[in-house]
Amino acid sequence: MSATYLDHEQAHLGQGIGNMPLELCLHLTHCKRRPTRDEVQLNPGVTYFDLVNEQARDIGVRGFIPGSCPFEYDFHPDKPIINGRPDLLDRHLQAGLDPNSLTQGGITLLSLAVAQEQLECVRVLIHHGAHPNNRGRWRARSLDYVSLLYANNIAGEMVRTLLVNGAIFRYPSAFSWFTRANSRRHMERIITNGAPLADIRYSNGDTVLHYAVRTYTEGRLFLDALLEADYVPELVNVGNEDMDTPVHLAQHVPVLRKLLSVGGSPNTVNIRYETPLHMAITNARHNVIQMLIEHPRTDIRRAQTRRREVTLTAYAIQSRNRNVMGVILRHRRMVITEPDRRHALELLRTERLPQGWEDTVRAIPGV
Repeated sequence: MSATYLDHEQAHLGQGIGNMPLELCLHLTHCKRRPTRDEVQLNPGVTYFDLVNEQARDIGVRGFIPGSCPFEYDFHPDKPIINGRPDLLDRHLQAGLDPNSLTQGGITLLSLAVAQEQLECVRVLIHHGAHPNNRGRWRARSLDYVSLLYANNIAGEMVRTLLVNGAIFRYPSAFSWFTRANSRRHMERIITNGAPLADIRYSNGDTVLHYAVRTYTEGRLFLDALLEADYVPELVNVGNEDMDTPVHLAQHVPVLRKLLSVGGSPNTVNIRYETPLHMAITNARHNVIQMLIEHPRTDIRRAQTRRREVTLTAYAIQSRNRNVMGVILRHRRMVITEPDRRHALELLRTERLPQGWEDTVRAIPGV
């Protein structure tokens, strides 16, 4: 079925546009009373009903009633899927119901079962030939309707069933679910199924690699598997809206080591003229600082001479962390211009740090 899928601009919505399907936001908020503000934050005066109704008009969902939710519609007045009646659903399918048919709301039966958290209905539909990658009249596929707000055991079983049958996804919210699930097997299956991970972007411009690096402590096994994907080198130096790359965000040595090994640059600057080393200083990640400052591709001279207020020495002093200051100011690779040395000495006095640090700054080789 062909359809024109509507992309709403961020200014039309607010922050978070695109992280989760709009129709799922409407369903979770108004039908299940579960907040979605972390995924999509609406502008004043804008409602999910406004946007979903507009999208329904544009894609031509017949019989869709304005002010309703697409997931209120079932294929039968008895609502076998919505009411969790897999036995009744099975009888309809055996009697000739097309498992890939759509509801009046333009949603596939399988997507409806996923959004309604009806695991047994998902299994029945798959058994009768429902394809998990059919989109119906909306742009999301069934796996895109899995939410972090669902019960973990039910969502986990639904996801496993869909993945085994070739499901892919395109929305960041689905990737967020997988990251929290922290399953290497899931990641391997996602790659095998051909999910377009390299094309997925969060509302802040994050790629899936950015997000996985940010959530490493929760999804370590998942990230380890992701880092083995063929397209990681394409993403490793991509910046988000702040021009932070995944290398900027790496706060754990194993992650940083892998990112650098696949071509991640330690010298890329964000919109604040910060390199990954600057970020590590700000976050006081001692081991990460040590790895970056020792890395042969880290351009210390360039980082020290780009802008006075963002020199490594200035960042180290402003951190007021003695361990960080010691690593940066005393490192054998550190150099400094004379104007920057004077600026560093002024910072030391402003921060009222001990006299010994002034001697350390004076001892840094000039450039």
